[in-house]
Amino acid sequence: MSTVALLTRGDERWGTGHLRRSGWLHAALSVQDAVSQVTICSADSPLARRFFSGSNGDVRFFPPAWIAENDGRLTDLASEAELVVIDWLDATSELVSALHDAGCKVALLDDYGPAVPHADIVINSLLAEIEHSSRPAGRAVVYSGVDYVQLPPAVTKLRGVASATAKAMATELRAPVPLSETVRAVMISFGGLARAQLVDQALSSLEQAACSAQVIVMPAPAPPPKAIGANVELVPAGEDFHSLLAASDLVICGGGLTLYEAVFLGVPSIVIAVPSEVPEYEHHQLDTARKLEAAGCCRAAGMAGVVTNDELVAIMHELLDRPQLRLAMGARGMQLLDGRGLLRTVELLLSVL
Repeated sequence: MSTVALLTRGDERWGTGHLRRSGWLHAALSVQDAVSQVTICSADSPLARRFFSGSNGDVRFFPPAWIAENDGRLTDLASEAELVVIDWLDATSELVSALHDAGCKVALLDDYGPAVPHADIVINSLLAEIEHSSRPAGRAVVYSGVDYVQLPPAVTKLRGVASATAKAMATELRAPVPLSETVRAVMISFGGLARAQLVDQALSSLEQAACSAQVIVMPAPAPPPKAIGANVELVPAGEDFHSLLAASDLVICGGGLTLYEAVFLGVPSIVIAVPSEVPEYEHHQLDTARKLEAAGCCRAAGMAGVVTNDELVAIMHELLDRPQLRLAMGARGMQLLDGRGLLRTVELLLSVL
């Protein structure tokens, strides 16, 4: 039996996707017969400690400076495992080489950086092309495509139940479930972080578009946004996120995991892309949104701080006034993602042990 270490960033500048995926991977790998222990090694921060406070496994925190400084203590910490999975966009070739020298195998998640040819395996989903592919790159084999998008188990179960219910209703009624002509519920969410300026812009644009739907903002920013109205509900981050998203007719979000969850659930999306802290990946959320827009799943409004209210309002009118377009976008998203990305990722990781 083998041991696995999951290296992740804990700084909220990087969003929450890396922390969330580490948690899902930890749970999925921990039940594999071939794995005896899974350890999460996270850069220390209040955000990371909140994320992993309920974890039943081994979680170890290290100073964030160890990443930038290529501190040898980070290698020592991770190299206790036989397989090290690094999920932080820009792993260095020095770190990967040091781990190899210590006898570890190395996997990279969502990384197009200099370490790629030195790893054993690379799995790209959020930064990837839409279509599945695999190719050699130096020592590594790179797997890419939305087939590997990792989604929370809760959301995959939710869609399964919803699909079965819709099928049963259609059978009983002997007709398709009617499409709502009106957008009744809109969700605004930019991942696990409350981005007050973006929330305020989204609310202002919905008001300009004369949208009368119930609006859920999650997680709720503090202080409350200026443009809050009677039809707006501010909801703290919580377990009911996925059910609220699934019940929405439209979501305004960033271009990270929330977008993929909306696509998987068949919820049409308007994307305001949040720039990355890594210069090489500054526009990666916008790139993702444009790829999914080309696939027919969402509308890419533009970058945060660049997209104007008028541009947002125009896109909102397009979706609010065209129920058949919303239906087509939702159907295309559900065709594109089958929710098995986490399982495929685990299978590939196990293949290198």
